[in-house]
Amino acid sequence: MTSEQKLLLVLPSVLAALAGEPVLAADQAAGAKTVSGSAAGIQSAEDILKQKMHLVGQLLNQSSSVMRRIAQSNNVLAKEQISNARSNHLKAQAELSAEKPDQAGKFIDEALRLVGSASRLVPDPALAGAEDRAHYKELLEGVR
Repeated sequence: MTSEQKLLLVLPSVLAALAGEPVLAADQAAGAKTVSGSAAGIQSAEDILKQKMHLVGQLLNQSSSVMRRIAQSNNVLAKEQISNARSNHLKAQAELSAEKPDQAGKFIDEALRLVGSASRLVPDPALAGAEDRAHYKELLEGVR
């Protein structure tokens, strides 16, 4: 299985975590098995946790457009949230190394939530412009 396929498997849990919902904490604590799609078969909760940690690491450490936008902004809260997300990512790694996947899951979910929150605090100007144009088009259609 390629790394892209693995990342696609954890996408639903990543999106849930970005929305602020706890993800797999009970399953991770119990060491339960999770079905990740018929083609992928069965993956352990620890494997999914490792994939989420890898994804968060990529989000925080790669020069993504989101990280560049936040770094270049004057938004202190967004920068603080990214700093806290990095801290939670490191704590998650330490907890996983200490064989405490339930705690690691809580830290990594919080890191994902913080990244999402920081991203919303510093919106992409191109996306905002597209949303404004779409809203204008809707209003224009309503007037006709």
